[in-house]
Amino acid sequence: MTKAPKYYKSAVNVVIENMKESLYKAAPYSNSCISTLDPVSSLSTGAVTDSVIQDIHASLLKHAYQEDEFYQQTTEILVENIHPRNAGEITPQYENLLAEGYVDELRGLLVADKYCWGRFSLFRQIGEQPFSQKEIALASEVAKEFACKFRDEICRASLSESKFTAYGLFICSMDHKVLWKDEAGAEILQELRNDEQLIEETLLPSSVLAIIIQLKQQPTAAVSLLVRNSSNQGFYMMKGSIVKGVGESVAVSIIVQPAGMEELRPYKEQSYGFTPRESEVLELLLEGCTTNQIAQNLYISPHTVLDHCKSLLQKSDSANRKQMMRIFL
Repeated sequence: MTKAPKYYKSAVNVVIENMKESLYKAAPYSNSCISTLDPVSSLSTGAVTDSVIQDIHASLLKHAYQEDEFYQQTTEILVENIHPRNAGEITPQYENLLAEGYVDELRGLLVADKYCWGRFSLFRQIGEQPFSQKEIALASEVAKEFACKFRDEICRASLSESKFTAYGLFICSMDHKVLWKDEAGAEILQELRNDEQLIEETLLPSSVLAIIIQLKQQPTAAVSLLVRNSSNQGFYMMKGSIVKGVGESVAVSIIVQPAGMEELRPYKEQSYGFTPRESEVLELLLEGCTTNQIAQNLYISPHTVLDHCKSLLQKSDSANRKQMMRIFL
């Protein structure tokens, strides 16, 4: 019997557990899966999945990335169920759900400030009633509440000093098996498994699955994903690409390295609550532009630029521009 691993309960995992409780009160379910997302690429960076559906998590992700338009709409909170309204509306995704023993799925996107920070799926087994419209409405209210909590906790991690300095490498097959890993890569994989509470060591973390699935769609691309390093409360960068194996076989090489300041900047900006315009001013400041040059670039007055700079200093608790820029460089 496989022993359940010990895992570090990160602040984000605490939010996920609280959300599961609130969702259950709003719309009781048999099983659930709640994922955090990279707001830039919309790829999964982590998940807490009930053990009974961990084996089908890969197929759930594949469906989300390749076949379902619902998950492509990532600029507003959406909550819906997939039970057909009538016999003529049975979809392939519903047929897949029935094949796994479930009668309905209630899924939602956690969107704050036009960025999607997570998603959830709730499942009811065959023999139970599909989710009602009242339950969907109540789940929508929960999604609105927790979307901001997801954003705040994910971004807050970007302000913590991470102790992660290692460079790791592992290679996976297209059918989600680890073919090779170095020592650091093995430690990172185990940390990700522990964070997602995966019981079987053969199961890959959702961030690794997301990279593999994305590369199946775009084999010539290089996929990058910013992932929380839960034990150190920071981030590291995962970079995946296709490599050729023996004969015609291909595999996925994933390099893990410390996240750079440029990669963390969007998260830091969200943490400090900068507006889109303030972020534009900050980017130009970091490029070395003067007040007048920023005004010309953004077609605003120098006085308005100074107002934005004042707001940036206040929000980042900085005494002057030089101190503020050190946070983001």
